[in-house]
Amino acid sequence: MQEAQHVFVPRETLPDSLSSLSTSSEKASLLGARLYVHTENGVQCPAVKLGERGYHVQGHLVSAGADVGKLLEKADALENFPARSEKDVVKVVTESGKRVNAYVYHMDEVDKQQVVPENVWKAS
Repeated sequence: MQEAQHVFVPRETLPDSLSSLSTSSEKASLLGARLYVHTENGVQCPAVKLGERGYHVQGHLVSAGADVGKLLEKADALENFPARSEKDVVKVVTESGKRVNAYVYHMDEVDKQQVVPENVWKAS
């Protein structure tokens, strides 16, 4: 797997577990992906599906500087990696138009009936 210094978080607001480690955060979009609702043990969470042409997912590009390892540990726990999701490095586009490599947590198997129409996870 490629290395990256950022994590893409498909949420409107950053969870406290990630914002406490973040040295910077910028709004960004993941092109060619779509957001779905995944329910596990009665709890709903966002599920990014890659390879969805014509769609995009909104969120935050988060950096922790030299502490990217700690940021990944927290993000792994938040996204239940590797039990629920996969993790790959892909390009995301920042609000200012810059293309940046970032770790993205995603799922191949989603319920296509559970689309998040706003393209961003607004639940906490």
